[in-house]
Amino acid sequence: MNRSRSGSSRTRLAVWVLLGAGLGCLASVGLLAGVRLTAPPAPAGAPGLTVLPRASVTPSATLSPTQQPTTQSTDQPTGVAAGGPVGRGMLVEVVGTGTDGLRLRAAPGLQSATNLVAVENEVFEVQDGPDPADGLIWWYLVNPYDNRQYGWGVEEYLQPVTGG
Repeated sequence: MNRSRSGSSRTRLAVWVLLGAGLGCLASVGLLAGVRLTAPPAPAGAPGLTVLPRASVTPSATLSPTQQPTTQSTDQPTGVAAGGPVGRGMLVEVVGTGTDGLRLRAAPGLQSATNLVAVENEVFEVQDGPDPADGLIWWYLVNPYDNRQYGWGVEEYLQPVTGG
């Protein structure tokens, strides 16, 4: 009878040791990955906006607002202008980007870090802008369904959402 209790205790101890080792490995992987969370400052004119931190991404090359990293990239947008006026408080959707999507950046300008890539037809609320930079007009956008998705996007790829 002592053997079964002793074996059961050893089994439980082994399970706890394995769980602890597994959690330690997961923590180490997170630290080794070097993930640095930063929260960009809220733009002027956006009172009450709560911005949650996102992983910081630094572009390795000069990219247009819609391009994915490639060996060659240009500073000029390649999409088709959506048309229609954009303004603060409006809901807008991303258009004319195809499968590239629209890079939402930490600040206006092509050299600014990318916060996220918004997909075609994704909807955002305009909270600040316009802000001209690099020959383009930039607007500060926040996803109305998830305020952790935000950034400055180029007007050329935005179209007001119409009712209906």
